[in-house]
Amino acid sequence: MKRCQLLIVDECDKASNKIYRKVFRFWFKGPRRFGCSATPFDKAKPIENLYVREHFGSLIYQIKRHDVEKCGRIIPIKYVMMAMGEDGNRHDDTTFDIAVKELIIENSDFHQLVAKIVKAFPEDGTLILVGRTGLGMALERLVPDSIFVCGKTSRKRRRQAFHNFEARKITCLIGGKIVKRGFDLKGGCENLIICNSGKLRSDFLQQVGRALRINKKGFARIFDFYHLNNKYLYAHSRKRLKFILTEGYDTVVQFRLGKISGQDLVKRRFRTPKF
Repeated sequence: MKRCQLLIVDECDKASNKIYRKVFRFWFKGPRRFGCSATPFDKAKPIENLYVREHFGSLIYQIKRHDVEKCGRIIPIKYVMMAMGEDGNRHDDTTFDIAVKELIIENSDFHQLVAKIVKAFPEDGTLILVGRTGLGMALERLVPDSIFVCGKTSRKRRRQAFHNFEARKITCLIGGKIVKRGFDLKGGCENLIICNSGKLRSDFLQQVGRALRINKKGFARIFDFYHLNNKYLYAHSRKRLKFILTEGYDTVVQFRLGKISGQDLVKRRFRTPKF
C-alpha cells in the first residue's frame, strides 16, 4: 500500500475508526485520497467528523438526489409514519433500553402492525430492518414467507436468503445490522419497513437508501413508526420525520382516525390533529 498513489474509500464516513486511522498514518503514503458517501458528515457525531475531515478534507463535489433520480440510478419513495401508542403518554420517561424492549421487541401489537403492513402487499418484496435479534426472530415467526438474517447467520444461509429474496422466491426479508448500510439487493424492494428507534441522521438516511435501489415498479414505499408512548422514542420519531422532510420527500403520518402530512404535523409543533 505504501507504493499506492491513489486511495478511494466508499462509505467514508466510517473511516474514523482505529483501523482507518492506522491506514492513513502508517500504511498509505500516496498523494491522493478520495472518499464517497451519501452521509459524509453527521452533526450528532462531531468527533467522527473531525477524523473524516482530517483523512479526506472538505467536500469537493456533491450531487442532488433529484439529479441522481433523473439519471435512473435511484428511485423516488413514498414515506409513511404509522402512529403507535396513541393512548399512551408521550412524556413517559421509562429509560430508552427498557422502552425499546417493552414497546418494540416484546410488543405483540407492534409485531402485528408490522405483519399487517407486509400482508397488505402480498405481491411485493418487503425488506424489514431491525436493530435487535429478538425482534427479528419474533417477526420471522409471525410473518409468512419471511426469513431473518443477522451477523450470526452463516454466510451460506445469508447468500441463499438474499438470492431467494431477489428472485422473489420469498417475499419478506428481515435484516439486522448487516443489511442497514452499503447493502444492495438486485431488484431492490417494493416496501421497506424501518423497525429501529434511532435518532442519528446518517444511520437513518443509510437505511432509507435501501429503498432507493431500482425495482420493477419504479418507486418504493417506506414505513416508519411515530411512537407516542415514551419520550425517548417520541423524540427519535420526530427527528426522523424532520430528517426525511429535509431530504425533500413527501410524507404522511397515519393515525388511527386519519392522516396528516409530515410537513403539516411539524408546522403544528407535533400537536396531534383532531380528525
